[in-house]
This record gives sequence, structure tokens and C-alpha cells, in this order.
Amino acid sequence: MLSKGVSVDMVKTRFPIAMQAADKSDAVLVAVTRDGKTYLNTTQVQPADLPAKVKDLLVNRLDKTVFVKADTRARYERVVEVVDNLRAAGVTNWVC
Repeated sequence: MLSKGVSVDMVKTRFPIAMQAADKSDAVLVAVTRDGKTYLNTTQVQPADLPAKVKDLLVNRLDKTVFVKADTRARYERVVEVVDNLRAAGVTNWVC
């Protein structure tokens, strides 16, 4: 589950939900690491650059889902900033 992209230490859950779509080769994945870095798939980006880059990736796609994963020690403010930037890109369907 969410094994694609940059590796982060996600919060452990009792009943995780499998998300096979997140591991597809064309899935759009945003990761926030414990040191506050933001990655789009495997490329480090500034959070402010996310709207334009995500719009470009989703422009001709039917499935406009973006998967977000964050390290358990990532600052909450950084994760909120990423989600806000995804909203600015017009993304209305994201999965954490």
C-alpha cells in the first residue's frame, strides 16, 4: 500500500485499507518526509510549485486522484500546505 515513490515511515494502523491504484505506474503520488521535503512521485518539489506540476500531470486523465503520504514525524503544517496546494491545482479527490 503506497509503496511507490519516496519512502516514508507512515503511521501504523490496525486495519489498513489496500489501495492498489496507488501502485499503478501512472499514479500521482505526493509525499512529505519527516524533514519537511515534498516529493511529486520521486522528484523533490517546493510545495508552492505543486499546483502547476499536478495540473500538468492530470490534464488529460480521467482519474484525477492524487495519493498523499506523510511521514509519521512530518509537521502537520507541511501536510496541510501540500493539501492546500493540491486544492489550488483543482484536485478534489485525494487519498491519504
